[in-house]
Amino acid sequence: MLLMKRMLAVLFILSLCIACSSDDNGQRNPFLNELSFQYQANLSLPQFDDIRFPGGSVYVAEAGIRGIIIFNLNDTTFLAWEASCPNQTPNACSTMEASGGLATCPCDGYQYSLGTGGAIPDPETGEAGQYPLLNYSARLSGNSVVVSN
Repeated sequence: MLLMKRMLAVLFILSLCIACSSDDNGQRNPFLNELSFQYQANLSLPQFDDIRFPGGSVYVAEAGIRGIIIFNLNDTTFLAWEASCPNQTPNACSTMEASGGLATCPCDGYQYSLGTGGAIPDPETGEAGQYPLLNYSARLSGNSVVVSN
């Protein structure tokens, strides 16, 4: 009986490991390459004024594939997203535009929440992008937001 319980526990743990593997199971645009970078946004500089307050966002061209969008969720939590449209091959029109807590892809018009990264269905058609925004690590360090992948 004890051996059977242990075997069931091992099987359960193995199934969790398989379910939580590093494969995104189709939840990531396959055309966006993995990058390694670190970017520091000094909140004392005027170009980052928009992210000094909750709900603010700023586009940074110097990091990521087509840039990054940094979003102030609240005064202590910042989120960073790849600025490439999640459902497009990187191209001339695939850089997201951020405003009012949303990011919009100029190629297909799909919108995404900067608070969650999720696609927002079109109110008329119900259509939404297949992939969510690609998230990067963001943390507040002193008076800077450090974004990395």
